[in-house]
Amino acid sequence: VMSSTSRLVSLSQASGPEKVATPQGLLSQYERSEARSVQRVSASDNAALKQKRAWALAKQPVMTIITSSFMMWLIVSSLHIFTIGFLWMSLKNPVQAILSIPATFARYKDESHSILPQQIVFFLLQLCSLSVGLYKCLNLGLLPNPVDWFGETSSPSFLETLL
Repeated sequence: VMSSTSRLVSLSQASGPEKVATPQGLLSQYERSEARSVQRVSASDNAALKQKRAWALAKQPVMTIITSSFMMWLIVSSLHIFTIGFLWMSLKNPVQAILSIPATFARYKDESHSILPQQIVFFLLQLCSLSVGLYKCLNLGLLPNPVDWFGETSSPSFLETLL
């Protein structure tokens, strides 16, 4: 068994660089040029990668819908400061995301393919996310519903029911 100091002495006494092993992680000149050539991506691969990332971005609101639904379930049916904060965020964030769709998908634009399907999916999922907040507002009584207007209508008179 050689100690580390004796290994250093034996490596320093070696004549020429061919006898010294290259450190782990150090690439030779040939290996570096080969690694650069591997990193070059063709235009079609780049377009496919952009398409894949655009779809990933378009499907991202699914987690927002799940999280928002869970948070709306947790805040129950009473109006408190936390409820107002959660409701505000569940209504504001989808609207902001819908208004910024062109800027959100700008880096994925390419002449070889259209990103309109991804934008439509993103828009529809954001509408679903917005509907979770609106549903909670309806359950809390913050939005008008048909029950609110029953008091303003009168029951039909006897003559109206005969016709």
